[in-house]
Amino acid sequence: MVSIIYRLVGFGAFGYVLKMYGFQVGPVILGPIMEDNYRRAMQDVQHSVPLFFSKFISNPLMLALIIIAIAMVGGQVGWWDKIRNSLFRTK
Repeated sequence: MVSIIYRLVGFGAFGYVLKMYGFQVGPVILGPIMEDNYRRAMQDVQHSVPLFFSKFISNPLMLALIIIAIAMVGGQVGWWDKIRNSLFRTK
C-alpha cells in the first residue's frame, strides 16, 4: 500500500514539472492501446529489456528514426547548440 502512495506522489510531481515547463501532460500518459501493445511486445521477448531495445536498432529504418528523434529532442534542450558550436567553429 505504501509503494502505491509513493508512485502516486512521484507521478504527481512528474506531472507538475511537465506542467511547469509547458509540456502537455495528456500525451505523456500511455493510452490503453499503446499499453496493451507494449505488454505484448514484452511478452514476445520474454520480459527482457535489452532484447526489447535491441529489436529497435536491428532495423535500419528504426535506427534512423531513433537518431532523428534524439537530434530533435537534443535541439530543444540546448546541448545540441553546444555540440554544433564545438564541431563547426568558425575562426
